[in-house]
Amino acid sequence: MRKSVIAIASTFATVAAVLGYGYWQCLMTGSLMISLGDLARATPNRIYGDVDRAVITLKDAAGNAIGAGYVEPPLTYIRWRYPGYVECQKAEKEGPFNPERSDYWYRQCAPVLLRWYSQVGDAARSFDVRWGACTVTDAPLQLRVSRNGWMTWWIPLPHIGGPAMTTYWAIIVLDSRDCSVRQRK
Repeated sequence: MRKSVIAIASTFATVAAVLGYGYWQCLMTGSLMISLGDLARATPNRIYGDVDRAVITLKDAAGNAIGAGYVEPPLTYIRWRYPGYVECQKAEKEGPFNPERSDYWYRQCAPVLLRWYSQVGDAARSFDVRWGACTVTDAPLQLRVSRNGWMTWWIPLPHIGGPAMTTYWAIIVLDSRDCSVRQRK
């Protein structure tokens, strides 16, 4: 009887430790995906068009800048500036052609970036954005949050498991005709 109680308690402790580690990992790392679209660039097939040049600053509840990013052609996604950004951007560009730089990015930059995403995603409440001839300040930001994956991080299959992280995302729809912001829900 005593051995079975110890075995059951050990099993529960192991399961709790594995799931607890996954949840902790989920809270400490994240991904931040904010898309910018412009209603003035709508096409018959799209509600809004891509914004090809913009600068965005994320702010916390007190109005302090906590993150900044930019969009430049030919890319239409936000490239975030984070601690170590300059060296990491070099490593990212050189990585496919230089194994040492690729290794540097995965070992030094990715962990910093994933932690930064989580911190900024939790704290962001408003943003400033400048695109074309328009500037909008202190627009409210409502990020959607998903903390999936913390229960299955340990499964070693390509279609299940993987790193546990929190995903923050929003679609911000701009209108360059009247310099306004409309956030999609």
